Amino acid sequence: MEKTFNFARKHIITPGGIGVLLLLTIIISGLLIWLPGGITFAANAAVQYADSHWNCTTAACTSKVPAGSAQPNFQCAEFVSRSLAAEGLIPGLTPNSPQSAYGSYKAKNGKTYDLLWVGASASGFTSLAGLYQYVTQNGIGTDIGKNISKAVPGDVAIYFVNDGHTAIFVQTGSDPLVDAHNNARYHVPNEYSAYTILHMKGSGSVAPYWPTMQMGDTGSDVQSLQMMLNARGAKLTVDGDFGPNTLAAVKAFQAAKKLAVDGIVGPQTWSALIVTTQSGSRGVAVTALQQQLNAHGANLTVDGQFGPLTAAAVRSYQSSRKLTVNGTADLQTWESLLD
Repeated sequence: MEKTFNFARKHIITPGGIGVLLLLTIIISGLLIWLPGGITFAANAAVQYADSHWNCTTAACTSKVPAGSAQPNFQCAEFVSRSLAAEGLIPGLTPNSPQSAYGSYKAKNGKTYDLLWVGASASGFTSLAGLYQYVTQNGIGTDIGKNISKAVPGDVAIYFVNDGHTAIFVQTGSDPLVDAHNNARYHVPNEYSAYTILHMKGSGSVAPYWPTMQMGDTGSDVQSLQMMLNARGAKLTVDGDFGPNTLAAVKAFQAAKKLAVDGIVGPQTWSALIVTTQSGSRGVAVTALQQQLNAHGANLTVDGQFGPLTAAAVRSYQSSRKLTVNGTADLQTWESLLD
């Protein structure tokens, strides 16, 4: 059942027939809009492209179809890939590049990807290197699972259905909506229960943010947290599991720094915890940095030594994310790495 987004009906309360807009804040620099109920959408280039091409029959958009109609010559992965190209996330391609260029795209890591395919199916991720593999293997975005509360407009949904399906978030918050092909879907609810979210990085319109981590979280960011705590004097096993020992270490660190002792690692705790490293640095903080850089496409030996190769990888990452290119793993760089 198609659901067309209706701004007036959903977001303007009309007691007594009088439209009352409770809250509308527009940040011109990022074109981010916050609406009642914690809803956010953004007019970044990827979203703009998606909103203008959701019902096109081809990338050239020489004709359009009604909502719900098939688009066999302009399917979901190509639609999302061209949206990302509009945002500058597929270097060398534009939304108007030939279809063949998307079907065989050589990325910065030297691998070739078929961006006309999702890279996932009902059985899980595929051996074919498609859109999902390109994004995650080249540091273009991070798989944040079904953590939809952290999604922002311009992020990508990967659905584990049939031969795979994908869509682009055009609105997030309490009422997340997507644009998608097939079949000409415009501002419809997140479509399937089996999915994961790719949080896109490097977009000029969405700023990086410190992740919030707490008891029960797992993954590479937890490993980085544990290593940074160890660099500050803790003696944790680095297992990527935010369990009782990590919780105790976080609380001890917060108390020592006179922060709110809640065991939750947010912006204040991260900012106090991160150890800035640079050429010549050694130790577990450098190990954490090297692991994060490798997760974003570098191929470093993880040895805890900040040598020329690590410095080059830091500079390359900073340049790709439009950060200050200084070769130092500072707070700005870490905020982007952990985003």
